[in-house]
Amino acid sequence: MRSTPHEQPTSLIRKSFAPAIFMMLLSLILSLTANAQMPWAPDYQTALRVAKETDRLVLLHFWNDGCPPCAKMEAEVFPRQDVAEAISRDFVPVSIRSSDAPSLIRQFEISGVPSDVALNADGQFLAKSTGGVDAQTYIARWRIVAQRYEQLLVER
Repeated sequence: MRSTPHEQPTSLIRKSFAPAIFMMLLSLILSLTANAQMPWAPDYQTALRVAKETDRLVLLHFWNDGCPPCAKMEAEVFPRQDVAEAISRDFVPVSIRSSDAPSLIRQFEISGVPSDVALNADGQFLAKSTGGVDAQTYIARWRIVAQRYEQLLVER
């Protein structure tokens, strides 16, 4: 059956939007399931409070929709049990959509995503990293920050 001229734009629209809709659904599914292992705190203030109560640091993870390196970390780094255990041993992690937190973006001078910022329990800046990395690099990077902070406290 041939389509009439007035039907062609509709089928063209369907064909052109189908991949976009598929990618949006895939992104949504990944964001809902990828973080099953990482014990994210619900927000920055809660993370600071929990960090004080549990004698840990805070790790802010900034991300945004439409960011391929962010999506890769969501899919390949944060679901891993070893990452969750290593990070939660020293940090209270918080996942922050950068478009939802302009004041934190300004405060910590976030220029790109994904970015991570380590703070002590009083909210004092310790370290920052920008760019997607694999699980082992992520673990090692933040373990070094935690060890250096612990050493600094011992030396005081």
